[in-house]
Amino acid sequence: MKKSAGRRSLAWSLAVALLLVQTEAYCAGKLAYGTRAGMQVTIVSMEGIDTGRAIIRTQHTKEDATQFCAEYRGAVTDKCIQDELARRLSDEVTGNCDTGIFSNFFGYRKQFLGPNTRDNRTDYLVKDLVSGEIANGSTASGYDVDLRIFKVLCPQKAPFRFDPQTGIIVKPETPSVSTYLGNWYVQNRSACNDKPGQSAEMVAYTKDRMIAPELSCKVLQATSRGIATELDLLCNGEGQRGVRQKEVVQVVNGRLEVTYVANGRKSTDKYLRCP
Repeated sequence: MKKSAGRRSLAWSLAVALLLVQTEAYCAGKLAYGTRAGMQVTIVSMEGIDTGRAIIRTQHTKEDATQFCAEYRGAVTDKCIQDELARRLSDEVTGNCDTGIFSNFFGYRKQFLGPNTRDNRTDYLVKDLVSGEIANGSTASGYDVDLRIFKVLCPQKAPFRFDPQTGIIVKPETPSVSTYLGNWYVQNRSACNDKPGQSAEMVAYTKDRMIAPELSCKVLQATSRGIATELDLLCNGEGQRGVRQKEVVQVVNGRLEVTYVANGRKSTDKYLRCP
């Protein structure tokens, strides 16, 4: 189903609002390309924000160069401005908000892998797709700048925000792979009074089963995918038995999102948790 003009307008407004508070420069239409003070470019246009083809086109302007010279060099001179404008930068960054793969202004391809559950060096995992290295959070690794780029490309998909005053990442509670477990309903909360499988409004997840209207599935395998979990299911129901299917479940802002492929089309259903 195509998004309505109203929903597209809402997505655009959200993206613009995020630019106002989350870029390195903390001013409208600017995005940081590097870690030093004043390293910024001006946003020219944005397309496909929060989709598989997000694009932000930019221009490195004289205003940007002047800002860098003032903030980092401490003096605005013609030579400083020209040297900064001569810096080789990509004029766009792109992102696939479904896979987490994105590019930065130096042309490096990165991938956002979600919360870091490996060690305590960083809150999130950002992988360099050429070297295979995970950013260690240092200035040299570009961790903070890359996170900001991904956040503006994919504001709804990135599970974090930046403090508008300090720019520091505000870390949410790290979700565990079991947060999707329980009973969930679509709109009618009274459906929670029924047993799993009895109401068309309710779906239930346990560690080893998924139960929906006229459908019961055994969980063959649950694989962590960042903040989401991929379930490999063996299902019976609706006149069919022993059907294998996969779905990705995750809890976003208290809602369960279930993504699956049916008849060759990708779909996402959303539910509220039963009390």
